[in-house]
Amino acid sequence: MKLGQFIVCGLVLAGISSASYAQITQSKGKYTFRMKFTAGQFGRYVSEFKQAGAGGMVVALPFSQKVRFVRNGVANLDVAMGPAKMNGRVMGEEPNVVSMQLNASGKQVSGAAPTPGISVFPTTPIRIGDKWTGDMSLASSGLGTNEAKAVYTFEKIGTYAGKKVAVIGFKLNSGGTSAINGVGRNYVQLSDGWLVGAEMNLSMNLTTDSKSNPTALKFKMTVKRL
Repeated sequence: MKLGQFIVCGLVLAGISSASYAQITQSKGKYTFRMKFTAGQFGRYVSEFKQAGAGGMVVALPFSQKVRFVRNGVANLDVAMGPAKMNGRVMGEEPNVVSMQLNASGKQVSGAAPTPGISVFPTTPIRIGDKWTGDMSLASSGLGTNEAKAVYTFEKIGTYAGKKVAVIGFKLNSGGTSAINGVGRNYVQLSDGWLVGAEMNLSMNLTTDSKSNPTALKFKMTVKRL
């Protein structure tokens, strides 16, 4: 499998990292999730993809996100991904940098990067157990573009890696020539909203064109803040 075929996973996780500037507040049993932007904010992460089965590949993809400036409540960000390592071997030399604009709910306003749907928050206060939905676009070299639907659940307030967090479960489904399905959780720190970690079980029915038989692939994905 070519490295470009893993980039779609990296874009999904870049979407998760967009939650890193969320501000989570509680009032009367409900929680409000909002993006809190400051020029110069920076988050650095590493994601890891492990292909299921004997001899499956392991890909580590570092990525970072920086707020360049904020205007009228909309943040202008640069997202850098890579270089990746496949089975310990570095693939490429320079990170791939894309730009996007996000509003206070985490919705993409404009930019070259796919919509970071996993981090789109509800616009009204919610209780533990509530669900909401979001749309996003997944893209990668060699795979084209897939439109995806995500369903999120505010599962609980808990502890992860020693931090007080909001646990957000999600289910991801897409169509297109390479269908993607996944379930996972994001762990978002309450005190400052930084993403502490995330995990996902992902399956892909990979095809290169409409005439090809799909190849079923399964991955275990994790993301950690560095």
